[in-house]
Amino acid sequence: MKIRFSVFAVLIMFCCSIWAQDKKETIVEELNTTKTGQGTVKVLQDETVEAIVSRKGQTADGPVDWNADVFDKVNGYRIQVFSDNKPQQSKTEAERIQKLVKEEFADQEVSIHFNAPFWRVYAGNFLTKDEANMVLKEMKEKFPTIGKEMNVITTVVKRARYQ
Repeated sequence: MKIRFSVFAVLIMFCCSIWAQDKKETIVEELNTTKTGQGTVKVLQDETVEAIVSRKGQTADGPVDWNADVFDKVNGYRIQVFSDNKPQQSKTEAERIQKLVKEEFADQEVSIHFNAPFWRVYAGNFLTKDEANMVLKEMKEKFPTIGKEMNVITTVVKRARYQ
């Protein structure tokens, strides 16, 4: 009797685990679903990230090759455009500066990073310090009021594969 019960319990647990794995929605799809009586969350993300998270194996360009990334991560340089830790103003100021830099330097990747308590804005993915310094000089000329804060930092950057 104990053996039958044990086999039955294992069978039930196995079926439940398969059923739990069969869920079609990803966490992002679940968050983006409108539910009555609850707040609304809208998650925006790149198609590549969505494909990886959902593991659907498709992007707008076709099947995803899980072994091939679009870029490599290498040691390089970025320009730290802004850094501040004022609780009430830093996020707003970082967003404002990010928008300004994106408008003037559309060819550079500009991102905001929060590492408590600091909000920082970084620009570019440079392989050499000379490249970074050239763009830094242009940025300081374009934005003299925040130019004193700007500097080149060493970090891991993205480099397009097959460059």
